Amino acid sequence: MKLKFNVLGLVVIVMSLLVAGQAKADTVTTDATTNQPLSGYVFTADRDWRWYENGQLYTGFRNYFGANYYFINGVRQTNTWATEWGKTYYLGADGRSVEGHLVTINGITYDFGNDQTFYLRGKVSGYLKDGSAANGGYRWYDNGQLYTGFKFYMGTYYWFVDGVRQNAGWRSAWG
Repeated sequence: MKLKFNVLGLVVIVMSLLVAGQAKADTVTTDATTNQPLSGYVFTADRDWRWYENGQLYTGFRNYFGANYYFINGVRQTNTWATEWGKTYYLGADGRSVEGHLVTINGITYDFGNDQTFYLRGKVSGYLKDGSAANGGYRWYDNGQLYTGFKFYMGTYYWFVDGVRQNAGWRSAWG
């Protein structure tokens, strides 16, 4: 019987803590002058920007002035990956979701598309036009990295150095 009392006491303590934590989480932050719940991108008294939804610090994506930003507990995230709706996104230094077929992050080049959906399609591979100065702006990528070595392409072998096709000179590979 004593064991049941201790377990019951522990359950009461845990439930009290959960209720207290829930009450704190349900606290609504209001505007000091209008007494309305804060919503949107708000400059706080701590001299920092936070995203609020109906007085609560927000977690998730929000579109703000034509760009998509990701917030965790109201804080805008930068230079990091985020996953929502089963898709992966990257947030740049300015906090915006990146977009484009050739986006390089930490030395790896990715495809995020150009259709304003901003999600990761994967690491790029192939002979891609990236605007480089050599060979009309094309370079060879293999699993997101610039390729060095021979590649069989369009019926013949080509030699690439840091993704750039080499047009003249002798090359040696495979002995």
